[in-house]
Amino acid sequence: MLEKASGKVVVLASQVSNDSPLDPESVINYANDLSIAEDGMIYFTTSSEIPVVPNALGFWDTYHSFTLTMLKVWLVTSVLPANNASSHIDCL
Repeated sequence: MLEKASGKVVVLASQVSNDSPLDPESVINYANDLSIAEDGMIYFTTSSEIPVVPNALGFWDTYHSFTLTMLKVWLVTSVLPANNASSHIDCL
């Protein structure tokens, strides 16, 4: 997320909270589609459970994980609500 006041990029979360009813402590890969509700709750989705890894040149290789996702027909979408005040992430 881009912090408006400072212009800094802020990581909201890298994993689901440990007390989430679904997929506790799972790593968040391919987070996308950010939406902020009127009450301040932040919702975003994920598109894959295959992580992005650095390639031989040291660049983050999104194509590799995308290709594996499509080959496995493993397009997984999760909705992740984030409470901005407490940094609590659940998986719906």
